[in-house]
Amino acid sequence: MAVVLLNPKVKEWAKKIVAHAEQSDNWYRPGSGSLPGDDPAHVLHTGTVRAVFSWTSDPKTDRVYRHLSASVVGKVAFPAPEVVWTLARLFGFTGGELEGEAVTKPDDSWRAGINEAEKTIVLVQEVK
Repeated sequence: MAVVLLNPKVKEWAKKIVAHAEQSDNWYRPGSGSLPGDDPAHVLHTGTVRAVFSWTSDPKTDRVYRHLSASVVGKVAFPAPEVVWTLARLFGFTGGELEGEAVTKPDDSWRAGINEAEKTIVLVQEVK
């Protein structure tokens, strides 16, 4: 089971990542530059979860998306979906059903996928 800690330090760290990712010079543009996961300014570690957050620009549509990839350190299993959804809210994803600080159901505007080889859950939401 993945462990995630949402203490004030982690919340502040997430705010810094979001502030960095929102700047258009820092948007991830597929096919150019380094991957967000290789840049510590886009990476958060909390408990046993590694989260990578970026704003990603789709060159085909000129749309911009919040993009979160979350995995368990060691890539031995997928993180629990509720953990990833809760992290998504921390990174500015909007909507979803809350129980305290935990997201119990994602918003319909969130698109999810998995990377089986990396044991990663990926969420995206268009920035409007």
